[in-house]
Amino acid sequence: MISLSAFPLAAGCMLLVSAGAFARNPANIDEALKCVFFAATFGADEKPIAHGSAFVVEEDGVQWIHTNAHVIEGAAKIQFTDMEGKVLAGFGRFGCYAEGSGTMTIAKTSKKGKDRLIQFGGDGVRLELKRPREFAFKLHKDPASVGKGYKVITLGDNDGDKKMETLPGDVVSATERAVLTSCKTTHGSSGGVLLDAKDFTAIGLNTWGIEGVKPLETLWQEDRKQAAGGLAGATLLQRATWAQVPAADFLKGSEQMQKFLDTVRVLTIIYNTTPTKSGFAVKLSDRFAGPVTYKLALDRYRRHSILGPVAQLNEKLARVEGTSIGVNNMEVVKTYSRAIQEIRQDYLKESQEILRKTPPYYRIELEKLGVIALGEGCHKNLQNAEDWFNNKASLGGTMPVGTWFTLPPLSQFGPAGQ
Repeated sequence: MISLSAFPLAAGCMLLVSAGAFARNPANIDEALKCVFFAATFGADEKPIAHGSAFVVEEDGVQWIHTNAHVIEGAAKIQFTDMEGKVLAGFGRFGCYAEGSGTMTIAKTSKKGKDRLIQFGGDGVRLELKRPREFAFKLHKDPASVGKGYKVITLGDNDGDKKMETLPGDVVSATERAVLTSCKTTHGSSGGVLLDAKDFTAIGLNTWGIEGVKPLETLWQEDRKQAAGGLAGATLLQRATWAQVPAADFLKGSEQMQKFLDTVRVLTIIYNTTPTKSGFAVKLSDRFAGPVTYKLALDRYRRHSILGPVAQLNEKLARVEGTSIGVNNMEVVKTYSRAIQEIRQDYLKESQEILRKTPPYYRIELEKLGVIALGEGCHKNLQNAEDWFNNKASLGGTMPVGTWFTLPPLSQFGPAGQ
């Protein structure tokens, strides 16, 4: 077991012998299985977090362990184990897909004859292996030839049962950067290799594409990929470019992304409870996002410094029957004036952090899930509400006074057509 934070320290180590002097591409399945690994991740408390698959590729005399970014996301430690039970050791540089690598949309025709759009993000990481293996995959030389009907093989820990399975299939859809196949992969195969069935060279890195994204509902689901309807495919390694980043920075990106998701959740609650000309109070039992009610959403962030007063106010309003306002007008004005201004400031600060300082994977993931579009829509449209409430708070006027505003529904913010 190795701490990911130690990888950058190993980057300056020198290899005495080139990995290229040892490795050769496998000639059969038995040799191919020597190039694939079980991946397991752990938290700082040593408790298991996730599992997946991984494999080794040799490029220009350097061997790299490849897996999905989402397999190691949020981990403090990662362990790669080969088919013989040996834990790999000796790592150097760390990298993730650069902006644009593995990012595309594929249209797959369903049985009903309708196209389903599947979005793939830059879901790939690699770690330099400084203790070379005898066998390592070479990259497929002609990715342009990998079209519909092309025969492929997937090797991965299908179902996560600690058994590496061989899954044959063919390509059913392809773009310049990704393919969908008929290989019957499940979650344990994340990070596994897609091979040419003829020469066992590495075509792609298996991952999950997302289809049918509804940003607000996806935002409130714990398993984002499962909630959005994941579909297995593979990104083409020969077409990928890599951004070298310290592993510690990659892990910090996971924390920053979770913080950003929380901010957008709070932003959407405030957006949907902001008083407009259509009324003030909401029914706490009403659905807010998927199975999540307003009560559950407010309870989740009851202690949040910005949302707390908004939650208390809405509970007061909900207890008053037969009236539109059950509290002092200025309490409503001041509560929302402060909440809208502060959540918009928090969102702007954190969105800039995500866009400028986190590794590409996190930005791509948020865009793919529609979370950035959702946040931007709320932030932009709450400007009028912020101005309105700030004005009423400064004047001390009663409501309604002057021109009321309307807010577009949250369903309008997200990927086109969703």
